[in-house]
Amino acid sequence: MKTVNEMKRFLILILILSMLCLPSCVKKLTDEEALAVTGELVTASIELNEIYYGKGLPYADDDDAAVMYAPVTDEAKYITEAELREATLSVFTENYATSVFTMYLTGYSDDEGGVIYARYVDNGERLTVNLQSEPLVEHTRTYDLDSAQIIKLRRKMIVVSYDTLVDGKPDVKVEVTIRLVETENGNVWRIDSPTY
Repeated sequence: MKTVNEMKRFLILILILSMLCLPSCVKKLTDEEALAVTGELVTASIELNEIYYGKGLPYADDDDAAVMYAPVTDEAKYITEAELREATLSVFTENYATSVFTMYLTGYSDDEGGVIYARYVDNGERLTVNLQSEPLVEHTRTYDLDSAQIIKLRRKMIVVSYDTLVDGKPDVKVEVTIRLVETENGNVWRIDSPTY
């Protein structure tokens, strides 16, 4: 029969071995798999960039000058804040998405003590759009998926460089960082850098 000290040492050894195994338990993607994952995510990010940084969701036009927020129309792709958050987290890491949520769904104070109001506020039934918010970017950036070049490929991170187009015209190369993140439903790949 093993002594208590022997059992403790055995359990510590098992714990150490399992911790060493964890990084290697995640299968490294092939170049083709990595490009497929990143291409799908980058393509999905374009719509979200337009919602947050570009012209935004369509809203009901109200002539009342006193109204600061107008409800999104029934044609809007996302009607509630929960739907928009879910869509964002299906493309971006929680870390990146949290900063987007703070800027566009919560609002914040700037360094001078001024208040920056959220672009979108859920009124309990649907999202409303801040009529005074201006787009951060006036252009639409798309990605030439055929130009993709893998810069780094690790078990939990992919960095890919793309040629991009702005409003259909060639623009700069953009590096996109994709990370493997753990969710309650398992590990998934998400973008961890801006793509606008």
